[in-house]
Amino acid sequence: MASIITNIINGIGKSVGRLAGNPYKNLNISWFDLRLLKNKPRSAGYEQKFLKGVIKFNSVPELLYGIDEIFVDHIYNLDLDGRQPVIFDCGGHIGLSAIYFKRKHPNALVTVFEPDRGNFELLKDNLASQGYSDVILRNEAVWKENTTLTFSSEASMSSKIVLGNETGNVDVKAVRLKDEITAEIDLLKMDIEGAEYEVLKDIKDKLHLLKNVFIEYHGLFSQQDELMQILQWVTDTGFTFYIKEAHNVYPQPFNRKNNDKSSYDVQLNIFCFRN
Repeated sequence: MASIITNIINGIGKSVGRLAGNPYKNLNISWFDLRLLKNKPRSAGYEQKFLKGVIKFNSVPELLYGIDEIFVDHIYNLDLDGRQPVIFDCGGHIGLSAIYFKRKHPNALVTVFEPDRGNFELLKDNLASQGYSDVILRNEAVWKENTTLTFSSEASMSSKIVLGNETGNVDVKAVRLKDEITAEIDLLKMDIEGAEYEVLKDIKDKLHLLKNVFIEYHGLFSQQDELMQILQWVTDTGFTFYIKEAHNVYPQPFNRKNNDKSSYDVQLNIFCFRN
């Protein structure tokens, strides 16, 4: 009986510890900082202690979502061979992924593409705050041709290329990713808000130069054939893939009345690697 009571007490202690704990402690975000963050309204121009500097951001939920994925769950944790691995970060947002790459691979040659001007300014400041002056930063969208595109610029994770004639958007420079892939790349990370199918279709004959690929796929149910094609392209090039849900769009998939305010039906993280 005593051992049962002890186990119950230990279990309660662990549960309370998880609830009161701080998964961001090692990132220089205190428990008190976390409480303050979670009570901030959505605004612009926030700044928070982070690692060896500060992080600038506009949205608390987006910041914590990014930190959870990248620094708590370590979705980009990858052992790369070579003294100077090459990483293309397409859709750099405010720089969290680039910071993670440089912390894990200090000698990596990292190139970041981020078309949203608001995000790009935060990206520059955040990488400078962490002391990473050797990252190549490009205020450009990756696309299937060199052109100028209409872009929904929200300084958020939702900024994206717009192919219609919607108003209130801006023009951004787009570069053909295929032209940038001239040698082996250790990791291509692609989080480009719905443009991934067109870009991957254009670079499919260069997939053999990529050692690892991360794709955050955004799509509608009517575009499932595009998802199947993407998986076929990476499989044909010798990749094995693993899929995780990036966003729980439909908590009850058989009852699709509410899609959690997402503009997509499917958001997946697709990890492509070679055995």
